[in-house]
Amino acid sequence: MRKIVEAALAGFITAVFVGIYALPAADFDGDSRTDLAIFRPSTGLWAVRGVTRVYFGANGDIITPGDYNGDELDDIAIFRESNGLWAVRGVTRAYFGGTGDTPVVGGGGQRTYDYVVKAGDGDDLVRALESDTYKSVFIPNGTYEVSEIITVDNLSRVTGESMGYTVILFTADGYYLDINQDCCLLEDFSVGGGGSTSADVGAIHIREDLVEVRNVRSFLSNSHGFSYTGDAGSDISFFQARAMLAASTGFSGDIDVETTFTNCRAINCENGFHCCRNLSSCVVRWDDMLERAGAAVPLPPGPREEIITHYGFILCDGLSSCRAINCSISGFWLCRYVSASSVDGGGSGTYGFGLCSNLSSCHVKGTTDDEYYDSVCCVDGDSCD
Repeated sequence: MRKIVEAALAGFITAVFVGIYALPAADFDGDSRTDLAIFRPSTGLWAVRGVTRVYFGANGDIITPGDYNGDELDDIAIFRESNGLWAVRGVTRAYFGGTGDTPVVGGGGQRTYDYVVKAGDGDDLVRALESDTYKSVFIPNGTYEVSEIITVDNLSRVTGESMGYTVILFTADGYYLDINQDCCLLEDFSVGGGGSTSADVGAIHIREDLVEVRNVRSFLSNSHGFSYTGDAGSDISFFQARAMLAASTGFSGDIDVETTFTNCRAINCENGFHCCRNLSSCVVRWDDMLERAGAAVPLPPGPREEIITHYGFILCDGLSSCRAINCSISGFWLCRYVSASSVDGGGSGTYGFGLCSNLSSCHVKGTTDDEYYDSVCCVDGDSCD
């Protein structure tokens, strides 16, 4: 009998202390981990270890933390049974229910990402991207300074909040984002600086296959904006990717790697696309308004001399509806199977389609005269407009 009473008393004490003092499992800082937290009814104190201490609620309130505004952070909230008040700190106050009702609090739904990086924290970014635990990472808007190579070899998805305002900023030559994971999606962020002149790789370098790059921008790379080599495998795709002010080539590849490029841009890079396959609606452009290319994003430290774009598309294969604008040497050079594409500007002495073959419905304007274009560009009698 005594053991039964002791067990019942222990259960009662546990229920009281858990119900009053211990918060339900909640993630208040968005790192996808449950935080250590307590609520002190006597003072209304919420204490979340390493995150915050605030006063909200009073003795008798039922704690109801959860994600009430959809920002993937749990909010501090209470239900006051005496009058049916629901109060969510910084979000809302509403009356629903009353005495005797039990508040129903969900688990916040299924998370879109395994980890949310702390805003503007470069060290946390590196830890997240190099983690062997997570498969998906979300990067909020902010600038993340990084002074090392970031090796991604476990993630299947890296997503920024927006291409214009989520910036991974490499602080020197030799640092870059190294993708060693197949079936990986990169989307909606920018990379500033980076690339390696000694290793001849871009600010984003891809080594595996089935990698997709969507709405990602590289600017002011010390070498290439984006690069991949023969060990990358195949099926790499770029959609609306931007390479801007790269000291070498915007997109540097390997002609043996199966790739697709859709609506991509190389702006004010030394060269546009090199050894790339299957390009559609891609553009290489140079102009003297460099501030346009660097606007709205922080620039890496150190001056950068003005870059002249020499070649637009070099040794590329399978191009449709592509344009090269204001290239100093050649818009297209040693390319094959080019259709509905054009070269605009560059001045006298510039090739339109230099030593290219298998052209259809292509056009040159503002470079050399038609006779020089006909004899050099349209080799083996291939047709040009």
